[in-house]
Amino acid sequence: MDDKQAAAWRDLLEGIAAAHHQGATALSRAGLAALREQTGDDEPVRSWIEQTAGQLGCEDSLQALVAQEGFVAGLFEQSRQALAAGDAQLGQIGFAAAAAMTQQDPQSQTARGWMILGQVASLLALQATDAARDLALSSLGIADDSPEAPIRESEVAQAFEQAVKLSESGQHAEAEALWHRLQLWYDALPDSDTVRANCALGRMNRANNLQCLGAHEAAEALNSEAQSLLDALPDSDTVRLHRARVRTNRAINLDSLGAHEAAEALYSEAQSLLDALPDSDTVRLH
Repeated sequence: MDDKQAAAWRDLLEGIAAAHHQGATALSRAGLAALREQTGDDEPVRSWIEQTAGQLGCEDSLQALVAQEGFVAGLFEQSRQALAAGDAQLGQIGFAAAAAMTQQDPQSQTARGWMILGQVASLLALQATDAARDLALSSLGIADDSPEAPIRESEVAQAFEQAVKLSESGQHAEAEALWHRLQLWYDALPDSDTVRANCALGRMNRANNLQCLGAHEAAEALNSEAQSLLDALPDSDTVRLHRARVRTNRAINLDSLGAHEAAEALYSEAQSLLDALPDSDTVRLH
């Protein structure tokens, strides 16, 4: 163990102790019990955990804690409060302990789903996107390579490039599978203007590919969602350009569906957006 890892463990245990002294005793007791099980006999971490547990009087096992009436509910609430206060690491430990404590109880599966949801939210807050993805898929019983599984964060750039190449080479069915999984990945990210922009552009790419497959109604639904996402973003020249693009793409697709009046209205909106932009080669091209 290097100095950085040792410091991280000490910071974590100090955070658990602080939570305990602030009244979050369910979180501290369950967190230390869970860490004790996870680390086994790994030294010096085991000794640090035992020392902290002894100082706080938190020496129960998870099995002993789950037998205490109302303990899991209290643990969930304290974990939620930790996450809401910005301590995602403590929240994640608490939610994970609560999920483990309810795993074997058939009557607690709905509650366990909430524990896992909290754990996923905590992992996302910690930017552990792949870990959050894997936990969510596992809890839903979805295979890692299923078409319903989002792309891994580490695979996003490669998947995007591959989807573009497949679309350009006419392999639209194969591209659709990738565009779909990329959309799932973007939609699962914590909300922000950047995420909404990526969600919109992903839908536009997928819609263009679906048009080539003749799936014009599905493309219209995606273009409509993309337009709404872009229209809700803070105004800028780049956003206005994308608003014009999505209206043009949507109009072309609506022409294919025979909805010429709706298409004409969108062409007109796109033209107005482009005419109002500062002059450039890109704007003139559009």
